[in-house]
Amino acid sequence: MLTIWKHSREAAALSFILAKITPGFNPEHALLAGLLHDIAAIPIISYADKDPEMMENEAHFLALIEQLKGEVGAAILSKWDFSEALITTAREAENWLRQPGEKPEYCDIIIVAQLHALVGQSGADKRPRLDEVLAFSKLALGQLTPELSIKVLEQAKEQVEETINLLA
Repeated sequence: MLTIWKHSREAAALSFILAKITPGFNPEHALLAGLLHDIAAIPIISYADKDPEMMENEAHFLALIEQLKGEVGAAILSKWDFSEALITTAREAENWLRQPGEKPEYCDIIIVAQLHALVGQSGADKRPRLDEVLAFSKLALGQLTPELSIKVLEQAKEQVEETINLLA
């Protein structure tokens, strides 16, 4: 649960920054999308807490969370009457090669934020490079490059850290 919370905080902070450089997006809404994109992990973990056998094989349990969290998260946010943009984000936040349209969406921001947040973590070889992700090319009016993205995030490092600490 703590790992998911840390990831959601970092994705939220990075989403806030990416929304600021992408016209037409509300940074606070992007922050909320980042916080909620893995909302389904909470009830899945809570349910598994009641059945210790589910967590005996950690790799199997983590795979189960990955398999279920998109649809469960979308169902939760739909039930709570969140916007379709946030519901889509919960459903498709790990669909790295998602290609819904030419205009950027909040889900695109979350995908790129997550890829940044996951740099240097295990499983990097299973994720595409930033320049292979359509969402990446849609942000910042299509002017975002891997180099510019890293530069923007380095310049915003203090703000990202402040946001993460605020959400701690």
